[in-house]
Amino acid sequence: MGEKNALRRVVLLALGLLLTAAVLFGCGRDENQEALKKISCELSLDLPDGELLTAEDSHGGFHGDGLFFAAVRFADGTMEERLKADGHWQAFPANETVQALLCGYEFTDGRYGPYLTDGDGTPLIPAVENGYYWLRDRQIIDGQASGADILHRGSFNFTIGVYDSDTGILYCCKMDT
Repeated sequence: MGEKNALRRVVLLALGLLLTAAVLFGCGRDENQEALKKISCELSLDLPDGELLTAEDSHGGFHGDGLFFAAVRFADGTMEERLKADGHWQAFPANETVQALLCGYEFTDGRYGPYLTDGDGTPLIPAVENGYYWLRDRQIIDGQASGADILHRGSFNFTIGVYDSDTGILYCCKMDT
């Protein structure tokens, strides 16, 4: 009978440790808040609470290459007002570089993009008619290439934010190649 009690104690202790580890190392996290925090950081915005629709991050590996993509829906119109007041965000229609990154664009020297796509080549961000965007080229060196040269490089290191005013959805993409 003593062996059964000892075994029962070991099993209960193991279950207790497993539950504690699960809470400390991830199961207790609020993924919605973590994604909003990452989007806030990437887009330099203070975000109100929103409904996280999706968040995926393939960064990792040796050089940290990958793509972070998230979409958040905001119920009220406060996000649009914030973007209007922010000097970085521009109203649609997007410039040619942003169009090429999001959905592809036909230039005189050929077609570029789309670059922000899923595994099947479908653009991650649907066409937006009314809204705002911000492209942050993280590869620019002061006094050298401007954001317009982004399509003619061997690698991409940029962050783009797109807000669709019609749906209330904010998209955030960070690409590193």
